[in-house]
Parts: sequence; C-alpha cells; structure tokens
Amino acid sequence: MLDAVRALDDPFERGFFLLLIETGCRKSEALTAKWDDFDLDGGTWTIPSPKAGKPQTLPLATSTVAMLRRMPRKGEWLFPGRKKRTHRTHVRGPWAQICEAAGLEDVTIHDVRRTYGLAVAKKAGILAASRLLRHHNIQITAKVYAPLGIEDLRQVTEGVLAERGKVLKMRRRKSA
Repeated sequence: MLDAVRALDDPFERGFFLLLIETGCRKSEALTAKWDDFDLDGGTWTIPSPKAGKPQTLPLATSTVAMLRRMPRKGEWLFPGRKKRTHRTHVRGPWAQICEAAGLEDVTIHDVRRTYGLAVAKKAGILAASRLLRHHNIQITAKVYAPLGIEDLRQVTEGVLAERGKVLKMRRRKSA
C-alpha cells in the first residue's frame, strides 16, 4: 500500500494518505486541516475540533514534518479543493487507485487508522495508542483499534520472560 501511495502523481493526494498512515488521524481531520494548525518547527499538529469536541495536539514524526515541508502550499488548506478557499471533500478516486495498485479488497480508509492504532498498541501499549488516536475512552481503543490476538500476546510474554532472564543474570553477576 505504501508503494502505491508513494506512486501517486498528485502531491496533495500522496500527502493526504501519508498523513493518515503516519498519524492515524481521521479522514475528516486530514481533509479539513489548515496550514495554521501545524507547527513544523515544533513538530506538532493541533486539530482544532476533533471528534472529542476540544482542540488536541498530536506529535509529528520527523518524516511527517519533512513530507509536509515538501508539499506545495495553495492557500490556507493543506489539501485544497477545486474552488478557491475550499478544502478537498473526498478522496474516493485516489483510494480506489491505491487499492487496485496494492491488490487490496474490502479495505476502507478507516482501516489505515485501525492499522496505526494496532501498531502503536503493539509498540508502546494501549494507553499510548488511545492517546495518539485521541479516544476519550481507552476501551474503544482496546476493542476496536487494538484487538491483540493470542500470538501478539504470546510475543509479549516471551519478550517479558527474556528481559526478566537478562535482569536476573545481571543481578547474579553483581552479587557474586
């Protein structure tokens, strides 16, 4: 999918999907993003009115900041519409193009957000995923965005036991 996104000719379409992939934001949040919402020097994006109803600030990865710096600017909107002073309202065409190029079936744009949430939960835990997805209830994140399967949990258990074994060996060496 990432290769298909990077192959898009339109820099706004490419930027839109990279923003979704790299931040886990909602489609509507990206479509209505304004340049003034971003602090590229500070590496943050303040979403003025997300679903939770109050402004929330997201950290941006250095790759996201670099991608945003490379994007052309046409007015106040990050993803401008066809008419002046409007933002883009949909991305159905480019999404279909991405899915076809990547061989994806029955995948929605919101699945990009779910994939991001699951990756964060696996890397840093459910609390970090919930915060980055800006959910007001961690149970939503756990149930819908980060349903860890038995093999995911097995990997965590194996990792914890391996780390505990290293700590025990270090303690034995110090006490000897």
